[in-house]
Amino acid sequence: MTSEEMAVMFGTALVTNVFWYTIKDFYLNKNSKIDRISKIELPPEIISNTEEIDPDRIMKQRFGELILNFAKTLDENFARDDLNLFYDKINSVRTRKRIYSEKDYKLGEYNPITNIIFYGIREPRKLDDIGFYHELFHLATTFVYSKYKYMVGFEQSKYDVRLKQYHLIGKGLNEGYTELLAQRFFAPKGYYNSDYNPAPYDKQTIIAGAVERVVGKEQMQKLFLHADLKSLTMELYRYVSEKEIINFLKDCDYTVIDEDKKNEEELIIRYKKIFIFLLKAYSNKLNALVSTGIMSREEATINFNFYTANLYYISDESPAERLKYINFELVDLSNLVVSETITVNFVDNIKKGI
Repeated sequence: MTSEEMAVMFGTALVTNVFWYTIKDFYLNKNSKIDRISKIELPPEIISNTEEIDPDRIMKQRFGELILNFAKTLDENFARDDLNLFYDKINSVRTRKRIYSEKDYKLGEYNPITNIIFYGIREPRKLDDIGFYHELFHLATTFVYSKYKYMVGFEQSKYDVRLKQYHLIGKGLNEGYTELLAQRFFAPKGYYNSDYNPAPYDKQTIIAGAVERVVGKEQMQKLFLHADLKSLTMELYRYVSEKEIINFLKDCDYTVIDEDKKNEEELIIRYKKIFIFLLKAYSNKLNALVSTGIMSREEATINFNFYTANLYYISDESPAERLKYINFELVDLSNLVVSETITVNFVDNIKKGI
């Protein structure tokens, strides 16, 4: 298969159900071992690249001003060593318009093989500025390892020549964190609201933010820009098991499956498992901080309550149903930070629907 054929196939797969359907079958998930996730190794030519952005060429592209603003924002907030993937591709990026139907779940997309950003041009499937920044973050975190394998942020994808299909892991977490950073750096306050302009990947963004609280903001941003899913899993491995991490990634992937392939009952189960994973990881981190004297139990209580506040929104169940579920799970998670204040406030917030 030629590289041109692969490019066409990648581009096609990105807009078909086949691409989504293979998420659960990703071969790296077998045996739930972290060592089956690839460690990224950038070639010397990318690491030593000192090329600067070419504004004249960029301005010839649609959204040229947004691309330049994106580059300026990254330069102001991150070290150049963290932007090797971005500068490797930014001067060769192309933008192309595409008409999406109302049935499409997307407004735009980035093709890592051809280095093209596609954008919707008709309402209501028109890509807005924040959506374009989302796609630029995909570009900035992409490493094409070979014509059969690429990494985008916390997502790893491989084409199986024998089966003629893609296998991937980390897409759910990656989409959530990509959107989180797009909003963090570019969305004006109040840009999204639930009634008139709902945020894309809203639950995945909450999940990614919760993972960031476990790993640390600067560390997670750095790993994301280096497309280093392997190191992210090792950070989480300090607090939860290999099997739990892999299952968490698989559960997150399931939440971004195309709507036509999604089972709603199964989706509720996956979100519950995600909730418990995050709760366990963060509480184990707090326990470690308390036991080593880095944090007081009172501080841990405050942090725990703050952490759980947003997690309730990843469930579509009523507050009463969530309360019943959480009461059951609190009994099972014996390694939570033990405090009557935590338990009372935790349950009270659920009752209020917070």
